[in-house]
Amino acid sequence: ARALEINTDGTQQLRLTRTDSTINGNNTIGTIEFVGTDDTSGTIGATIVAHASTTWGGGSYPTDLRFSTMTGSTLSERMRIDSSGNVTIGVTDTTSKRLIFQGSGSVGYEGGINWQRDNAIDNSITVDSTESLSINYAQSDLASRALLFKSGSAGTERMRIDSSGNVGIGTIDTYSRKFVVEGTGDLMMLRSTNAGAGGAQLDFIHDSASAATGDSVGIINFSDDAKQYASLKGVTNNINVSGQLHFGVRTDASNYNHDAMVIDNTGNVGIGTSSPAVSLDITAGSGGG
Repeated sequence: ARALEINTDGTQQLRLTRTDSTINGNNTIGTIEFVGTDDTSGTIGATIVAHASTTWGGGSYPTDLRFSTMTGSTLSERMRIDSSGNVTIGVTDTTSKRLIFQGSGSVGYEGGINWQRDNAIDNSITVDSTESLSINYAQSDLASRALLFKSGSAGTERMRIDSSGNVGIGTIDTYSRKFVVEGTGDLMMLRSTNAGAGGAQLDFIHDSASAATGDSVGIINFSDDAKQYASLKGVTNNINVSGQLHFGVRTDASNYNHDAMVIDNTGNVGIGTSSPAVSLDITAGSGGG
């Protein structure tokens, strides 16, 4: 059974009217209360209230809608839609914002957005108590999906993190690499603002539990989509003691010389030999393989 039913052809309305000659900012225009009668006085469980945002008049009637619910014996505002269409949950200030979520507490996330698809995927954008932003795209049944970052009026993709954790900037293909930057012209810059003598630094670290003499610690390869043409490689000469630099070049379509030039741990330079015996040791006829 229905306690109240309103049937209309579209011309009749349910209207809550405030009859004051002047309506000022924050005046209540109308209220819908949800009340239970489980005690003698009746209990308000929730309300929807229309408030004047500022004084009405001159053809301007800005109004907020405020949604409140009861916790214990306290009725608290939970959500607000302001006169500009901005929405807030857990906070009442909608200044220059479209959608705001705010929570509280000393642990866990402080505020965020969560959404699901078919009750199977829990995705979220949250800010925790340390003011860290987390974007979580759970993929329990969508292993091939990526997290995309887009910008610009056309919503152009700028960066993605694929399902393997690989990051691509300027590309939709990460080529099974952990970090890929693709584009034209100058692509990357390492810029130090250190006021001291130290400048920008890029570290190649071989974090191996079984490191050994002769290991490649880090390599810079110069390649196109088909072949590698040159390289610069750091090698351990004596583990935890000394190292070498190896310069490699492609000698022909089938061969690559990884040790075309070597600078050993004493500073000797070898061309055509990987074991220079003097400051400049040139061995003719070496290469390839």
